[in-house]
Amino acid sequence: MKAPAQRRTATFAAVLAVGEFRALWLAELFSQVGDQVARVAIAVLVYDRTGSAALTGLAYALTYLPSLVGGLTLSWIGDRYPRREVIFVVDLTRPRSSG
Repeated sequence: MKAPAQRRTATFAAVLAVGEFRALWLAELFSQVGDQVARVAIAVLVYDRTGSAALTGLAYALTYLPSLVGGLTLSWIGDRYPRREVIFVVDLTRPRSSG
């Protein structure tokens, strides 16, 4: 009988050595940075137009609303249906830019 295999803990260096994970994490980083830049741009635009710190804060806070509401109300779809099909259907139904 063989001895049980020992568990190895993964290190960040080992995980980042895998190209697919590195690309995935970089894509997530760029996505998060882009979202944050958009939030700040909206806040700056609102402050520039209104001069109100309260409206600027409200506009900034409201940028989190789609993620919050979407996560709470639509997360069951990702659990119930195959992920590739969900991604495909969502991509087909999203509005296209006319540019």
